[in-house]
Amino acid sequence: SQVILEPTRNENTIDLVFTNKSQDIIEIQTRETQMSDHRLVQLTLGYNPMEPKTHHAKEIDAHSFRAADFHLADFDSMNRQLSDIDWPALKRLCDDDGDGSEFLELITQTVLQITLI
Repeated sequence: SQVILEPTRNENTIDLVFTNKSQDIIEIQTRETQMSDHRLVQLTLGYNPMEPKTHHAKEIDAHSFRAADFHLADFDSMNRQLSDIDWPALKRLCDDDGDGSEFLELITQTVLQITLI
């Protein structure tokens, strides 16, 4: 989204800042400057972008969708296998599956069988 809502040159907002993480912006200010006929735009972030990012490797469950490498997946095989499923029978098997966890487990196992891990 575009986050500058004040005029930056005369009555026009022509200096724009786009972000997909507007929650990281704490404050936005515009002010006059002698260096330009545009107003200076100053953003205050909730973190220091100059600090190295600490990467915490998350352990991935080998039996979850996150473990599947969809970049190398055989989608033709996946589509064939999914089209061979008797969906009405599967629905009947999962009728007592109130939270959908059994259905999700069946789909997960199907995808993991044909997706390189």
